[in-house]
Amino acid sequence: MRVTGVIAGMVVLVMAAVCPAAAADKGHVQLAFFAPYQLVHEDADVGGVRFNLLYTKNRDLKGLDLGLGYNRLDGDMEGVSCSIVNLIEGQATGWQGIGFARVNDHFHGLQSAGVTWAERDITGAQFGAFNFCRREVHGLQAGLVNKADSVRGFQVGILNMTVYLHGVQIGLWNVATGKRMMRYLPIVNASF
Repeated sequence: MRVTGVIAGMVVLVMAAVCPAAAADKGHVQLAFFAPYQLVHEDADVGGVRFNLLYTKNRDLKGLDLGLGYNRLDGDMEGVSCSIVNLIEGQATGWQGIGFARVNDHFHGLQSAGVTWAERDITGAQFGAFNFCRREVHGLQAGLVNKADSVRGFQVGILNMTVYLHGVQIGLWNVATGKRMMRYLPIVNASF
């Protein structure tokens, strides 16, 4: 473990030497091997570009967030965040995607990943194999399996599930348990 820490520290030092402006103006560029071996401290905001090899963690981000591993924000994001795993504890506006994309507050924009997850409301669209929204979708969910508490818009997939539907579901099997009649329908389900 000690050798890994020394190597990680050397990688961060090399990155800082290659990009002296980033080292001098922390908060605009984040380069990370894995937290805490990164240019900008974990509790700081990043405005501009953030890139990680394995894992990076910060508070808020405005800009471009790229990673080969796990990107984490304890606050909000405005911009683009793409990595194998993306976790945003606050709210997000923009695009979030690639492998697993999760926002624990409100999301405005596009989530596209193997698995998309919004803990609260989403205004925009979710495209993925599995799309989940714990509260209300205002827009579109499209994938193999789509699930939301409430949908105001469209669900398109093999299996579409919601409680409250104000829109259209198109899929092999559609479920809207809050309807008085025809709660379970193949091909098309609608309620206005």
